[in-house]
Amino acid sequence: MMNRVILGLGSNQQENENMIRATDALKNIFPGILFSDVVYTKPVGLITENLFLNRVGIAYLPCDIPEINKELKRIERELGCLPYDKEQGCIKIDIDLLQWNEMVLKPEDLQREDVIKGLQSLL
Repeated sequence: MMNRVILGLGSNQQENENMIRATDALKNIFPGILFSDVVYTKPVGLITENLFLNRVGIAYLPCDIPEINKELKRIERELGCLPYDKEQGCIKIDIDLLQWNEMVLKPEDLQREDVIKGLQSLL
């Protein structure tokens, strides 16, 4: 069975380079994944004022939630994310599983304007 997966990607450190690297890594492990255009947004809930480069991805995968999250965290680590980076407002790359099929995992993220517009462009 194929599962519809919606991902949110964001970076505020070397954001163009990190977004390209994350997008390429996701394409390698999730063939057929589609991405919205990238957009800059203001940070929410962080101590930094650095703008974020964001995009949305959508894919249809045979994977379950733990498998997907394992791959997302592996990519984040490979791009140099450290556990304490978020506390300092330094986000090299953040890849979140926002929705799996009809199960909303990050409702607040799905309500952000950049995510809504990104999804509209993909659906």
